[in-house]
Amino acid sequence: MMYKERCGQIIIDWLEEDSKIKRKLRRTNKQMREALVTMGFTGSYRTVCDFIADCRAAREDEKSKGYERLEHPKGEAQVDFGVMEAVHEGEIVDIHALIMSFPAVMRVL
Repeated sequence: MMYKERCGQIIIDWLEEDSKIKRKLRRTNKQMREALVTMGFTGSYRTVCDFIADCRAAREDEKSKGYERLEHPKGEAQVDFGVMEAVHEGEIVDIHALIMSFPAVMRVL
């Protein structure tokens, strides 16, 4: 029901808007259903809750695919460079930095 009607897209838009504001200011499931009822929605509260749960689960799946765990063999270094801020003689200055790390963790049993 939610998937075929425009109500589903309205809820998706609301969830997107709410993700950009503080948690306390976000709409609750009940508030969303009441707003939909004023627009002519005839579905139940449970239908709205299930649809919202599906949307949030899909969003979490997308977030979890945003990075990949890297594996490093022992003795291999990782190097990064760039510009960073530092305090020199009481003033904040930009300095060029080269950072080298050994990401492999040695476990002692």
